[in-house]
Amino acid sequence: MFYLKKLIITTNDENKSTIEFSKGLNIIYGPSRVGKSLVVDFIDFMLGGSPEKIIENPIGFKKVALIIDVNEKSVTLTREIGSNDIEVSGLADDIDNGVYKATRANKSIYQFWLKLMGIDDEVKIASKLNTSPQKLGIRTFKHIFLIDEDNMSETKSILKNPEEYKSNVPVPTIMSIIYLATGKTYTDGKQVLSVKEKRAAD
Repeated sequence: MFYLKKLIITTNDENKSTIEFSKGLNIIYGPSRVGKSLVVDFIDFMLGGSPEKIIENPIGFKKVALIIDVNEKSVTLTREIGSNDIEVSGLADDIDNGVYKATRANKSIYQFWLKLMGIDDEVKIASKLNTSPQKLGIRTFKHIFLIDEDNMSETKSILKNPEEYKSNVPVPTIMSIIYLATGKTYTDGKQVLSVKEKRAAD
């Protein structure tokens, strides 16, 4: 079991801002232009996201640290703005300290987050019908638990990824939820077949 505990932002001037979280649902609220959306961007950054939104900010950020509680033991993730390296350190059991990559590399931060969720093995899910499966990563479904203020007021389904899909729920999101709920991928490392193709194959 784990939860986000603290986010620490360091600017180019070495000033630090800290926001603390608690177990369960966290809602960040306040007036406009005080940095609410940036908190979401920073968390996404530590999940392996791109620093584009953060770099564009005029304040000038240097480093992000995210402290998580893993079975009552602290683990710290640190990432420099512009870097693909995320340093992980702590004393939690079954956590490999060291440098992870914010890409789908061998030691990827995606696998780190999935391991915290109890997923140790590499999992492949469907990306589209009739295409080769893709690796499951936490950012595949992060839009259903990390929601910014623009999407809070949307009337569309929370399952739709606002960054990539405007109308349809993406296949990877559906397959991620199915896997998390049932442990099934329906891919077996092969191409995903449509219903008609499955009937023809049988």
